[in-house]
Amino acid sequence: WADASRGDVYELLDGELAEKTNGANWRPSMAQDVVKGRPTEIYQMNGFVCEQGDKVGVDTPVNAAMTDVIRAIDAKEIDAGFENVDRVLKSAGY
Repeated sequence: WADASRGDVYELLDGELAEKTNGANWRPSMAQDVVKGRPTEIYQMNGFVCEQGDKVGVDTPVNAAMTDVIRAIDAKEIDAGFENVDRVLKSAGY
């Protein structure tokens, strides 16, 4: 992992991960939580990044936007879907 910025190492890791996640039933744990109506760990993950960024004066707009969107999904204010990628990017200023 430490050398993943090298092109050849990246390609090797990408290939290995693609093989392991290529199953039809594979889904990240947060997506499983959303599908099953369980609360996600967004605050413990991306929310934590935002808190730490605030402590050291580093802006974390993408993490903040992701936290807001997933919070809205958790609260059933919006539906989960690919359109939320645009919502996150727009909210983050991209």
